[in-house]
Amino acid sequence: MMLIDTNRVSQSSYASLPDSPQHADALVAKAQRWMEQSLQQGFNLGELARHLAVSERTLNRRFKHATGAAPLQYLQSLRVDVAKRLLETRNLNVDAVSERVGYADLSTFRRLFRRETGLSPREYQRRFSRRQGRVAS
Repeated sequence: MMLIDTNRVSQSSYASLPDSPQHADALVAKAQRWMEQSLQQGFNLGELARHLAVSERTLNRRFKHATGAAPLQYLQSLRVDVAKRLLETRNLNVDAVSERVGYADLSTFRRLFRRETGLSPREYQRRFSRRQGRVAS
């Protein structure tokens, strides 16, 4: 017997960012850790570059070379990955998840989440939640 999800839009809901960097650039690894630790705050490339004592241009260039994505793209993917875990494992509504991953604007969060996963946050939660019962409103 085989179970096939015929409504599957993509495999992106199964993807996640690695726990450890897949590159050898220590500066980029520091930037990634900083992003992970300050997930709820707004993102400012200049602030991150100052924190790392490099120029924005250098940070952008090295980040793209090491990860294949610009810092903001990486952060958005990181936020969606964390949101997916929260939707799967916590009894939270979409508004609460959006706030926890750093999006004050719910519509922006929903749009980015759908772009990354092919599903709305609520659809994703219904499909992949590991918790039984209703989601808190």
